[in-house]
Amino acid sequence: MSAKKSGLNRKVPQFSVPLPPSSLQQRSQNTYRLTPDLLLMDRESAKSDNYFNTMEIYSMPETAKLTVQNPPTMQDFMRQTTEIGEEIKQISELFKQISPQRSKKAKTLKDDEEIVWEDIDKILVQNSIQPLSMVADSDPPVPEYSSLASTVVSLARLVSQSPYIQDSLKYNNSIVSELRADVTKLKKENKSLRHELRKIKSEKVSLLEENMKLKSNTEMVSRNEGEIFKTFIHRSFDPNHYTDRKIMSLISMYEKNKLEFEKELIDLKSQILAYRSQEAYSNRSSAQYDWNATRSSTNSPDFLNNSLKSIFEVLTVSNTQEALHSIEKMQDVIKVIPNIEKFVSLVYNELLPSSSSSSNTHDIGFYMERIIPSIRSMKNSLDSAKKLRQILCENLDLSPDTTDEVIVDKTLAIKHFRKLFGETENDLENIEEVYIFVYEMKNFLSHTKELLGTKNDISINLLINEIIAKLTDN
Repeated sequence: MSAKKSGLNRKVPQFSVPLPPSSLQQRSQNTYRLTPDLLLMDRESAKSDNYFNTMEIYSMPETAKLTVQNPPTMQDFMRQTTEIGEEIKQISELFKQISPQRSKKAKTLKDDEEIVWEDIDKILVQNSIQPLSMVADSDPPVPEYSSLASTVVSLARLVSQSPYIQDSLKYNNSIVSELRADVTKLKKENKSLRHELRKIKSEKVSLLEENMKLKSNTEMVSRNEGEIFKTFIHRSFDPNHYTDRKIMSLISMYEKNKLEFEKELIDLKSQILAYRSQEAYSNRSSAQYDWNATRSSTNSPDFLNNSLKSIFEVLTVSNTQEALHSIEKMQDVIKVIPNIEKFVSLVYNELLPSSSSSSNTHDIGFYMERIIPSIRSMKNSLDSAKKLRQILCENLDLSPDTTDEVIVDKTLAIKHFRKLFGETENDLENIEEVYIFVYEMKNFLSHTKELLGTKNDISINLLINEIIAKLTDN
């Protein structure tokens, strides 16, 4: 097949093929220069025994070009591709027959061609095109003409579809830009909404702070009665202990009355706030009304002035506003006094039950005179107990959080030791003497067992009998 028949101007690399050893008459020329794409051969002659002597090689100039009047169509392109594949097959078979053993130069060329085909396959796979299929047992590797043709068609389709792909990319980019604009707009709206929400929260917080300030004088942190007991006594509540029960009853009564006082104080505060909100509007009319009523009853302005002066002196104030404020405080105290008297009497009955049975009703001064000394003595007792506990923990190497039961057990151990070994002025010396004595006895027994050759677990009575027997024998 000639170059004109193929219809393509191709520049193919030249191969240097060594002649077989049988052609000795051509040995001096070493190699022929062959152009694989431009070889013409007869397959029948290649099969004969005298192939190397009868083979004729024809070559054409590399500059041969085909002039085409009209541009090739797709059918021409496919036909030319098929012809090229057949030509490649023929050239491959020719090379296999001519050079069964490759030279170093041919091996290097094969490796270079393999690398080129691998790079082409990678490019095709990256563009979602099926890679080329190579001819089986081809050396160097040659792609199949059908695979090559399908690859060319896929490339042609890809090139033809490139405008549509560009249009779709432009459309997608426009959609992305619109979405980004919408996201920017939403971010701005979100920022404004957060600002409004922060403003509303600050207003709500300010209102809550005002309400908390109004209740700050009356609200107290409620705690569990057991925690209150532990805070004062520095230990847990023991229901079996008489003093603990008495103290816990006082704490419970105090907490109950405290809650009642808090509720009453909150109600009074709300009433005072409602009164003060209307005070600005009704103060002037109320003062005028009182002035007119006093004037009509006494018919003398001096009487009102003298009355106000006397009230100011008693309350130690200088104007009407301070006088009203003092009167409000007095009213609050008067309302709370009955509950305070009840609380004090209950405390008195708990602390001094024998005295409370003899008298039924007394004033608050009577109760306070007797309660305060009892509470003071109780506090002193608790302080002494706390100091004693601290001293015991330090001397017994115990932590401050050690329970009372553990401390009592430690002290009972010392009492039991005294009972066993007798009471002395210095218990520590007595303990050391006992320890030294026991240590010496253990050493004596161990040495005696070794000398007699007895077992370690032998009893003391048997050991003594052994010693006596040894002494009597001697």
